[in-house]
Amino acid sequence: MAVSLLLTSCAAEKEQSTPPQETEQQTNQVDDSTAPSNAANDPSNDEQEEAPADNPSDDSSDTKLIASVPGSSIFMYGLDNGVELHVGDLVQQYDWIYDTPRGIKPRLAVKDYDADGHDELAIILYVGSGTGVSLEELHMIEIEQDPKLQDLRFLEKDYLDQVNPAISFTPIKEAEELIAEVKVGSKKTEVIMNNYYDHNEFGAVREQLGIRDVVGFSFDDNNEIKARFGVAFLFEKIVSPQYFGALNADVSYRDGQFELSNFEFDPEENL
Repeated sequence: MAVSLLLTSCAAEKEQSTPPQETEQQTNQVDDSTAPSNAANDPSNDEQEEAPADNPSDDSSDTKLIASVPGSSIFMYGLDNGVELHVGDLVQQYDWIYDTPRGIKPRLAVKDYDADGHDELAIILYVGSGTGVSLEELHMIEIEQDPKLQDLRFLEKDYLDQVNPAISFTPIKEAEELIAEVKVGSKKTEVIMNNYYDHNEFGAVREQLGIRDVVGFSFDDNNEIKARFGVAFLFEKIVSPQYFGALNADVSYRDGQFELSNFEFDPEENL
């Protein structure tokens, strides 16, 4: 029995994760058990694929395999200060955040996303968690054309420039209820604001919706990229956004640029 307990203890110690890269963003992260998991797609339940049998041996004590593309020579290792990407004989290090207290691993997909006859590697990283915060990053890596292994990231400014004009709302007073008419394209959806709104406590609702703090990406069965943005009301007297739905979109990639299309609003009751 003593030998069994000793082996169990050693195995648990060996599996302990290497601390993620320390950045300003991670310094502010806390346990996000109160984050609005229904506001954007939550990858925490995604099934993590096991490393392929042809995984190259890893004898280094400061690296660990954190993601791979099954049946390929593409592997990602976690370092103390970022990640190391292996694509065949090519090796490149990046100063990416790849882990948070939630322990959600990177997700990889290979596809000719820009229809140029050469495959790219799409990477989704979970980079931010906290109260009211759940953030993912989308990266695109050229793996067949020069410059090989160049990192192109879907920057916050670039997607917010596309998301903010795509959705709007108008408060409407109906009897004793305050209704928000949410408009995306030609489709309008009514949301009962009283469910999220106490005038005495919250103050007036702001004209701008809160979108930037809950951002998620995912791959469908064909490795096409989907985006999901939590949508919240903002008020004058409180800091915390009040989430009431999500905005879904398709993500395309061409000439080094990411584009969102086919926006659809998903109210909270459908999440």
